[in-house]
Amino acid sequence: LVSNSWRVALRPPKQAPWASEQLSSEFFRHTFRNAIVGHMETVHAADQGFWRCSVVSPYVANYDERVAAHEVPPAATARDISFYFHGAANNRGTFGYALRQAALAQLQGLPHAHISAYQLPGHPSACRNGVTTNCKSPRATASFRQNMARSTFNLVLRGDSPSSRRLYDGIASGSLSVLISDELWSVGLPFQCLVPWRKFSFSVAEASVLSAGGALADLQALASLRPEVLLGM
Repeated sequence: LVSNSWRVALRPPKQAPWASEQLSSEFFRHTFRNAIVGHMETVHAADQGFWRCSVVSPYVANYDERVAAHEVPPAATARDISFYFHGAANNRGTFGYALRQAALAQLQGLPHAHISAYQLPGHPSACRNGVTTNCKSPRATASFRQNMARSTFNLVLRGDSPSSRRLYDGIASGSLSVLISDELWSVGLPFQCLVPWRKFSFSVAEASVLSAGGALADLQALASLRPEVLLGM
């Protein structure tokens, strides 16, 4: 049996409010003794030694194969968006969405960026360049795919779990991923023995986003990298 346990693996304080509605790990412990578990969340001590095999489950990318955006180099002039993020940043109480809201609040000064969020309280507005904190458009749209294809850097901000669909969207579109998720390297990246993740991605610590100064300086430093450095990635 191949299953996915990320909803049941959460523990306080990062536990989602709706996690109590899911079947418990104890249920799976006594029902499926030889399961291969695909996970996107922290493996907790209570679960270690139970699963026969545990693998990271990749998301399915949202991209248009006909555009072949992955063939456009990161430093190409066609990539006129410096940093791109579009995703949920709602208020359902998870740590990841609080991190996303903190990031949105501090990235107003990022040149040529397109950063937007949806599913926030209040009346949404139209998506636009710059920062839109409550955008009308969801993720699975043509405009999302077009903007990702125009982006040099893809901001991967953790959500419910350390992983995010944005990672795979960016890879499919040829954008360089900026990983803002401390646990991603330990539990959220599949096939680390085969995929050279560090050769086409950068990491920014969550503490940078949550600090008084914020992560703006770190991202501006990435934006100032010479084109030949980006072309070598």
